[in-house]
Amino acid sequence: MKKTANTNLENLIPSRINSRAAPPIPDEQPTSKRRQPSRAKTVMIAGHFDADVSFAVHELCGKLTRQKGQRITVQQALAESLTDWFVKHGAKPPEGLDTLITG
Repeated sequence: MKKTANTNLENLIPSRINSRAAPPIPDEQPTSKRRQPSRAKTVMIAGHFDADVSFAVHELCGKLTRQKGQRITVQQALAESLTDWFVKHGAKPPEGLDTLITG
């Protein structure tokens, strides 16, 4: 005699899930996300690169920080790169990039 598995949906759901109560619903839900003040009115521009690219960018930022005696951030490095990219393609860089490079 062959024994067949009981595959009814009720038998497949673990019993521990059946006894869970629904989480309480808070009275007020926030309508907007909280942001850091320095990030107000800004958006993220991102990309996916190999880990060695990230490492090299951070290493160079650290090296420039030591050489110049002032902190050079990845955001400043990316703003400089974007400025160069706009110039290369004959476009005027947005004013927001200038404040990041000189700021």
